[in-house]
Amino acid sequence: MNRFKGFFKKSNIKPAFISGLIVAIPIGITIFTLQFIFRFVDNIFGRYFREFLPFYIPGIGIISTFFIILVLGAFINNWLGRKFYEKIEKRMSKLPLLGSLYTVSRQIVEIISSSRRKEFQKVIYLQYPTEGIWTLGFVTGQSISDDGVRIYNVFVPTTPNPTSGYMVFIPHDDAVDTPYTIEEGLKILISGGMLAPPRLPFPVRKKQMVNKAESLPGENDKSENES
Repeated sequence: MNRFKGFFKKSNIKPAFISGLIVAIPIGITIFTLQFIFRFVDNIFGRYFREFLPFYIPGIGIISTFFIILVLGAFINNWLGRKFYEKIEKRMSKLPLLGSLYTVSRQIVEIISSSRRKEFQKVIYLQYPTEGIWTLGFVTGQSISDDGVRIYNVFVPTTPNPTSGYMVFIPHDDAVDTPYTIEEGLKILISGGMLAPPRLPFPVRKKQMVNKAESLPGENDKSENES
């Protein structure tokens, strides 16, 4: 009882309420997002089933959507479906505005898919395009230079479209390893850094500050001439 009495003290209410918000808000946002996705997907085809079924079956739209996507994937994987998809893709890519949106969306899905992730070995930080500017890179292979230095073959994607980028070769010692998985690195990249962790593993060189008490070169000569 004494423990509960101390909990309701005025000094303890504010930090307890803030701690509760920190826990409740992410959980609430996650639940709300899941509910929105469930209702959205369930309503794509579920509304057609509800017109014929005598009673409502929760999730019938999701099941039907999953089945249709599965059939679509099976159709695309054969020769006829692949040719048909190539024609549709060419027409979609030529649409004004929507064509660019379609192309970027398709490329992002491709690079996040398991077949593309296997091309990346790990995620690193490197200084690129110049010293002092850090960026995220994906190691695609390793080599040895002519003088025997271990080299990382690194793909540096652009944001938010990670399918384009630059291929660079850097010494192994110039790379900073990260604990990120390939999926986590791609999320940080596609989000434009919004999903980056609060603490980064690389050092940043501090700029040298000019001491106000110290006079700049030439100032002493100028003051002597004025006197």
